[in-house]
Amino acid sequence: PASRLCGPARLCGSVVPPPLAPAGVMIPAIGEPPHPAGVDPEALLRSCEVSHTRGSGPGGQHRNKVSTAVVLKHTPTGISASASESRSQQQNHRAALRRLRL
Repeated sequence: PASRLCGPARLCGSVVPPPLAPAGVMIPAIGEPPHPAGVDPEALLRSCEVSHTRGSGPGGQHRNKVSTAVVLKHTPTGISASASESRSQQQNHRAALRRLRL
């Protein structure tokens, strides 16, 4: 009998299953967009609509006239997150991105 050559995808005739995703990574169903938690931050920001609004509630004149509140909307899934706790737009942007990934 002729000898078999075994390649990396086969072990002498038996098929090796495909590798599993790392722990904590969700694999979306076919045709379904990935959840924002499974996407790296730079790619996530490229697929989001960012809007800046004015925060509401107590906080005085500065809070009422400066647009520091941030709303991120992940366009493929429609999930949105907002942050308006800080008077800094950069801090609110980081907080909204963190909330979007939850």
